[in-house]
Amino acid sequence: FPEQFTGSLGDTVFQTLTIQNIGPDTVVIDSVVLFGEENTIASAPPFYHNFSDPETLFFEDDLSFEIYCIYDTSHNNTEYAYMNIYNKGWWEDSTQINLSSYFAPQVSVDNNFNVFRGGFGETVYQPLLIRNDGVDTVIIDSIIIQQYLNGDEPPNFQTGFSYETLGEESYILPNDSIQIYFSATFNYLSQISFNGNIRIYLRTYNSVVLSYSISAMRYLGVGENLAISNYYEFSNIYYCEGPQLSSSIDNVFRLIDLGTNQNVTNVHYFDFGALDTSSSIGYIGEIDSLANHFEGNDFFISLLATQICDNQTELFVNQDKLIIFRDNWFDRIFPPHVESVVINHRQEITYADTFNYDIVTSKIQMAIDDCGINCLSGSALTIDPNLLEIEISTGEVVVDTLTIQNTVPYELSFNMNAVSGTDNLVSVSFSDMSSMGGIMSEMRIPLDTVFSPVTFSFWFKPSISNWSDGPDLPYTTFISPQGDGDSNIWEIILDDNLFFPRIGWKDGDTYVLSESEVLPVFWYHVAFVHDLNNQTLGLYLNGVLEGSFTVSSDLYTGTGLGINTSGFTGYQGRLAQLSIWNSALSNTQVQSIYDAGVNVDLVGDELELPEDGLLGYWKINENNGDLAFDYSGGDRHAQLIATDWDYELIESDIQWLSILVGSDQDIGPNETSIALVNINATELEPGAYSGLISLNPSFSPYDIFTSVRLVVTEELGLTDNTLPRSFALHQNYPNPFNPITTIRFELPEVSNVSIKVHDVLGNEVYRNILSQKEAGIHSVKWNAKNSNGESVSAGVYFYSLRAGESFLKTKKMILLK
Repeated sequence: FPEQFTGSLGDTVFQTLTIQNIGPDTVVIDSVVLFGEENTIASAPPFYHNFSDPETLFFEDDLSFEIYCIYDTSHNNTEYAYMNIYNKGWWEDSTQINLSSYFAPQVSVDNNFNVFRGGFGETVYQPLLIRNDGVDTVIIDSIIIQQYLNGDEPPNFQTGFSYETLGEESYILPNDSIQIYFSATFNYLSQISFNGNIRIYLRTYNSVVLSYSISAMRYLGVGENLAISNYYEFSNIYYCEGPQLSSSIDNVFRLIDLGTNQNVTNVHYFDFGALDTSSSIGYIGEIDSLANHFEGNDFFISLLATQICDNQTELFVNQDKLIIFRDNWFDRIFPPHVESVVINHRQEITYADTFNYDIVTSKIQMAIDDCGINCLSGSALTIDPNLLEIEISTGEVVVDTLTIQNTVPYELSFNMNAVSGTDNLVSVSFSDMSSMGGIMSEMRIPLDTVFSPVTFSFWFKPSISNWSDGPDLPYTTFISPQGDGDSNIWEIILDDNLFFPRIGWKDGDTYVLSESEVLPVFWYHVAFVHDLNNQTLGLYLNGVLEGSFTVSSDLYTGTGLGINTSGFTGYQGRLAQLSIWNSALSNTQVQSIYDAGVNVDLVGDELELPEDGLLGYWKINENNGDLAFDYSGGDRHAQLIATDWDYELIESDIQWLSILVGSDQDIGPNETSIALVNINATELEPGAYSGLISLNPSFSPYDIFTSVRLVVTEELGLTDNTLPRSFALHQNYPNPFNPITTIRFELPEVSNVSIKVHDVLGNEVYRNILSQKEAGIHSVKWNAKNSNGESVSAGVYFYSLRAGESFLKTKKMILLK
């Protein structure tokens, strides 16, 4: 079939058309008719042919005739026609052939426009290469750029798009090309982007127009707000690893999320260079130092950009202060040289340039300072002391003080709460960070003994309740052998398919669950006891036998035991006091472990447990490091991977600790205040107790804590024949007092005694010297007057007892007026 005709003015261009008979029958080519644009044979210029008379074609015969196009002044830019070839054989038939001609500049363009990107006041350029593929010189008649306006442009508005002046070279010779430079100038801060259209008019005899859409986007700079960016509200940023913003959902965040009320952090540092493939170890180390420098401020966090998520948190020590995200479009917001960007609490850019540790640190601190009360560090309010140690006798009530210091030039508000406890619990916490680019916590126990474990005992507190999720997660494997392909594999599992979450056992023949639920709010003691003689396994929950079921084989451990190392991994929660025995514990012994509590010492406490039956005992109370030590003597220390240590107060049923005065306060700039703490041992048995006092700042979601350690001693009634065994100074009573209080002390021998009272500045206000005081229990009264007989002001005072050769003890008391 003919190709498209092309030519110059005055040309007549020919193409030969050949027709061949490929069938067995004779064919007569009867006529050839051209139909013009009006679908008539009256006129088909500029197309013509020279076929004249009918012609007979036998098998494999052919005939040729010419079709030609005349390029004169009547030829339009493009012309179209079609030609019908009529033939006769056994029946009449026709063949239609389409014809077209192009009579305009024949040009091609080697490239299209990218988005123009530049900073405020900058002019950026892009070339457009136009090539003349025809035989005629192409004239560039004109270039018109239309910039689309919004209607809010300022007076004397200057458009941003332009092009270079062509001068006398406004033509393109045949087989030659011209490169025209177009530009975008970012004249206005109010204009983050603008768009337009370019039309280039070309001609030979006829004309053609090249049309292109163009757009320009300005980079953001210092002083501008992120909100003006086209990417601010709807463009997703995907997390790779590390923590997430508190306002995040579905593992993504947007720039708009940085400033929402749901987000805790108010000042943000973006880094685009540290995780670049060409960055240095020194750069990474300085980012780590930056995170460490601002570690105490919960309102600041660093965000590191990467092109590929690949466990980059391993490069850093301060992983909990570094968010790593996948960078898909930040190169459209900031210039290529920018590595560091600091965003303040108003979403304004305060720094955008290459990374310099000193400058970046200074800019972040300036943003935090500018943020003021909304970005105070965790040390804005302090409590002294952070550990309150008290020793009193049963039945006594004492009051102590805590000093609260406001270290910043703002008035702050806070409230305080007290929690009475029996003990502190240290445990290890398991989590699953795999969906965020991290890894799942594991514990690996090298229990490769040839003996079959008989009893498992442990305390655990789950943190989730969804342990099952269809065929992909029928249950969650808690503890199991690490796996060696043994068909007799067994698993301690968690399952919530039936009504509520439960703990259970699974092996090749058995799948059983506890009768009671295990919810993510309580600590549970679990024991599995294997009866070797009857091949049954008993499941105990909190000391109660929940069921007994048949097992078909011994409980071999393979190469070792593990948590989240095999099976359907995914345990999330805490673990403490794991012990494995080679003998079956009785109901009474299991009950005694539960009754002793989660802080029991199975080796040291007198629980009447088998003396040499421990295969392994992991208290899991180290509180740091990546090992859980084996206290059975077998040195089977367990490896901890990606776990966290957790500290928890075990609450008491008796509320012995409370805040008397100062639980809700406003404290002025750089001022000091006190809170009165009440310790009541009237219902407590002798022993050690732990409490926790929390200060809840109104400006921060994070609390400040003071621990309380209380030792309650037994009150011994002394007779004439019983003397104190040691020196002792008791808490004054009453306390607080007004104006008289009694100070009691004990002497095991005849002693010279000195009692002194000092104020909070260390000034002595009262002294009482007692020479050769007899052994026994004594008391003195103080009437809140100094040694000159003058009344002292209300406040905190310290009284001390010096007795014998070396005894010196000081306590605190409070005078109210």
